[in-house]
Amino acid sequence: MAHGVKGLSGPPGRVHDYVRGEEVGQTIAVPTYAACDVHGLEKEIQLKARASGKAYVRLMEAENVSPIVLGILQGAFSFASEYRTSILNDALDLWSCSRMNAYDRSLVGTETLGQIKIGDRHSPFFDSVPIPPKLDYQCDMVGIEWQNKLADRIMKRLWKFVNTKDRKHWLEFFLTVFVMLNNIEFVYGVADELRHQYAQHAADEDHIQRGLDKFIQHWSWSANHLLHLFEIYSKNKPMLLDNSLINIARTTYPCQAIQDLLDFLGEASSKFEPLSISSKKNNDFNFQLYWSGALIRVPE
Repeated sequence: MAHGVKGLSGPPGRVHDYVRGEEVGQTIAVPTYAACDVHGLEKEIQLKARASGKAYVRLMEAENVSPIVLGILQGAFSFASEYRTSILNDALDLWSCSRMNAYDRSLVGTETLGQIKIGDRHSPFFDSVPIPPKLDYQCDMVGIEWQNKLADRIMKRLWKFVNTKDRKHWLEFFLTVFVMLNNIEFVYGVADELRHQYAQHAADEDHIQRGLDKFIQHWSWSANHLLHLFEIYSKNKPMLLDNSLINIARTTYPCQAIQDLLDFLGEASSKFEPLSISSKKNNDFNFQLYWSGALIRVPE
């Protein structure tokens, strides 16, 4: 990111690399830097979030992902591109920022803050320049603050859909809730994986496990809140099989990409069967409709 940084006094920051060295816990010492222009950092993150999200969708194409998840996310990005004022744009920004925050960052360009690329092929930082930890932390905090603002705006708009009984834009409501649920599935999966890692290395494993269990339970509450909101709006009826709603959406959103999305959603709903949570990783909840499948499943 092309924004000024400054060095900080005190001991150097460290990037923990448990794979690179022969000894467990070996670390790479890097200079301690922090961004001077936090506002500029915020603008940079917001500018690059959507591209990061689209890159993640392309990555999902090569993974063990439900074709329904992939098809709806691709359709959501197409919808947002066509309708720039839609609340779905906020939801996709929040979704994309979660991916940016979850993965390791590295420095790119000519300014490497006096560091060189890691040459050890066993290192997760191989062929990259690790970002100083404090700068990485700033990126996370700036991103999370932005996400909180987005989430607040999204939830207010979703409740407005419900309170005004707006059926004309039901597809926008559906896609926004789906993206939000898929984001919770992703964050829940990451938190669940970290819970197991931390508990295994904790001196008081049971105490740590209970604390982490309580922490990730909040994500389950958030998912159930969105599902409750959707049930109220949909009146617990299968929206994707309602021909009157489909016709409204075809008239409201005439572009071909949305017409194709409606065809895909109708077919996906008519053939949908509850999926077992199976994936190449145990924490790939966002790949397999862990909560979001309830939006497609026909109520019994």
